Amino acid sequence: MISIQSDHIILSCRVRLARNLKDRPFVNSQSGEQAEAVLQDVNTLFPAEKGYRFLRMDALPPLSRSSLVENHLCSPELVACGQSGLILNEANTLSIMLNEEDHLRIQGILPGLDLPGAYALCREADETIAKDLPYAFDSQLGYLTACPTNLGTGMRASAMLHLAGLALTGQAEPLLSRISKLGVAVRGFYGEGSGAPGHIYQISNQYTLGMQEKELMEALSSIITQLAAQEARARGLLLTRRPLDLEDMIGRALGVCRYARKMGIKECMQELSAIKLGISLGLLPCPMERIDELIVACQGAQLSNTPLSEEEESTARANRLREALKDL
Repeated sequence: MISIQSDHIILSCRVRLARNLKDRPFVNSQSGEQAEAVLQDVNTLFPAEKGYRFLRMDALPPLSRSSLVENHLCSPELVACGQSGLILNEANTLSIMLNEEDHLRIQGILPGLDLPGAYALCREADETIAKDLPYAFDSQLGYLTACPTNLGTGMRASAMLHLAGLALTGQAEPLLSRISKLGVAVRGFYGEGSGAPGHIYQISNQYTLGMQEKELMEALSSIITQLAAQEARARGLLLTRRPLDLEDMIGRALGVCRYARKMGIKECMQELSAIKLGISLGLLPCPMERIDELIVACQGAQLSNTPLSEEEESTARANRLREALKDL
């Protein structure tokens, strides 16, 4: 069986802590003045001189807000809020959303499957905030959150996986349906309510009450590791049992990307998924990082500094693909 690098399947991981400030109304019932106080009070704890950036959503142009979502640094819900903000560290591995569904959504984001490392980033920021701004906490229910499913630890851990092998062998849907019965949520590329273009899925814990953070991370890591192993086996089966079909699909994807003059985002993700699969199986000599960067670089807000029409965006995306892959 061919060896598949785990980071070719598990693209990144994230840990998120949901928190609300003590004795303050939740976001859905706070006044504009109270929302402003949350932004200012938290922002002072993460100064620019220590390498942090504070971004107000209502001060950013639409393209900049969309770019943050496309880079998975914040949620679509945050950019749609009025008085909301985002704090980022220099490496963009720590993201603190302010006034989304809760006062605080603290996120640690790392490549591969390093949930303890992502949690450590969150925990450090969490403790920094708690020293000056006490949290809403109940001795029985744990951290109090706007949505009951986040009660308890307030922690969600997740990983982004490329499951092209399972999709192409028809195993993805039944397998993902089975694991969803184990307290695991399966979402698309941009989280809840989104699709999975390019066979990229987010896998996360569904409940946060009644378990400790370490237990949640260990349970999710076990499921993700098993899922990645199933994906590696599916890729190996494709290579041994359907090599001509596989090479044809990958070759066609590369040809389309190298010569197309217009490309929609769904087709782009589909073709890049096939190219990623080819690289992981040793069929294409290309650094995987180049394709991973292209997946983000071909999203709408990354293609221009000014708004584009649908046709202009499609043309710009095809131009970017041709330039990036011309030497393959």
